[in-house]
Amino acid sequence: MKSEYIIELDNKNLTKENLIEVKRKFLTGNVLMLVVVFVILLVTLVGIPRIEIFAKIFSSISHVFQIVGLTVYLIATVFLLFYYSGIVLYIIVKAKKNEEWVYSVYTFKKKTDIIAFTSRCLSIFLFILIFFLNPCTVEGDSMNNTFETGDKVICTDVFYYPKKDDVIVFNSYNYSREDSLYIKRVIATEGDVLSYVDGVLYVNGEKEKIQRVDQANFNGIVNGIKRIDNSAPDNFVTVPKGRLVVLGDNREISRDSGEFGPISKDDIYGKVILRVFPFNAIMWF
Repeated sequence: MKSEYIIELDNKNLTKENLIEVKRKFLTGNVLMLVVVFVILLVTLVGIPRIEIFAKIFSSISHVFQIVGLTVYLIATVFLLFYYSGIVLYIIVKAKKNEEWVYSVYTFKKKTDIIAFTSRCLSIFLFILIFFLNPCTVEGDSMNNTFETGDKVICTDVFYYPKKDDVIVFNSYNYSREDSLYIKRVIATEGDVLSYVDGVLYVNGEKEKIQRVDQANFNGIVNGIKRIDNSAPDNFVTVPKGRLVVLGDNREISRDSGEFGPISKDDIYGKVILRVFPFNAIMWF
């Protein structure tokens, strides 16, 4: 009986040695997938605030995606956790009883292959979107002419350390009390020195590429820094540790550090790395 279903399994005769190899691959593959799904679910539970931001972004694009997409993601992930847990537990129990399990596991996986494959695709794809490659839509004119309203961009904070001239997306609630994300350009990072002389903004003694910063904007930056460091002077200020000075490229209308001072690195949602729409303006950043 055993030899019959082993032949049906691989459509060839199996020796004792390659049957052991088949079992090892079955068990290793399922344990590996179980670990991957468990890590995905664990990161998801820890990153609930990130998921809330993700849902907020997509609520402006598609309410259907916000409601259905994240629900499907969680259902698919939980299903995979039980799916692989059940298979591994079944193999362990059968192995302890010295009962053959290869054919039954193979048959079960074959019958559920489409469901498992679809769940893996949904779970991993949405996990990557939420935590690694974050899609955003530009709204407003504060970054004209670099970005226009309706532009679709991809940003990420994986292994990201802010640098001058980066375009970032950050949570604005702590600065504007608006429950939204802002897209701005980093003009100075921690330790950089800003000065304003004769209507010209300098960063570390060099002229800022994009000017159009008036005295009121510079005073806003200085006042924000003074709220963190009372000893900061009025004309030459150093960006405090863990802070960034961000300005919009269209500075006359932008709400940025000229209004609320430097932002915290902890509020960064991601650095813009790619514009994907409109198609005639696709660009890496």
